[in-house]
Amino acid sequence: MWIEEYCRVKWVVLAVLTLVGRPALASWDFAQVRDIAAARASAPYDDRTPALAPSLAGLSYDQMRCIEFVREKAIWYADPLPFRLMMYHKGGALAQGVALSLVQGDQAKPLPFAPDYYLYHQVPVVVSELGTNTDFAGFLGLNGIEK
Repeated sequence: MWIEEYCRVKWVVLAVLTLVGRPALASWDFAQVRDIAAARASAPYDDRTPALAPSLAGLSYDQMRCIEFVREKAIWYADPLPFRLMMYHKGGALAQGVALSLVQGDQAKPLPFAPDYYLYHQVPVVVSELGTNTDFAGFLGLNGIEK
């Protein structure tokens, strides 16, 4: 039922916001997520932003707008659900990344970056520089979608 999937999405977003930069967990629950969030909120800011790939660092705002997410690659695109999750590409001013995890059962598994999620439309990005250790600039949750 779609309401069960909707509730899972709330957990995914919560997991995304609190488990950033963490390895896959064997099992997790709300108390663990709350404890991680509390620990991070009480610690001083630690900027661990890695340098962008050279072909991404100099991209302008207009060039970044030309990097298009392939909608068929959206999370839950193939599922009969009223929502999707799409990811923003890092580059230019969007240098700080977000590591995303998807919850399957009771496990959070990292969602790796893949260049084939995007169309680069003549933007001078060297895809071989990106690799799978690149993370995302953010994500967009779409709701109320009709196929």
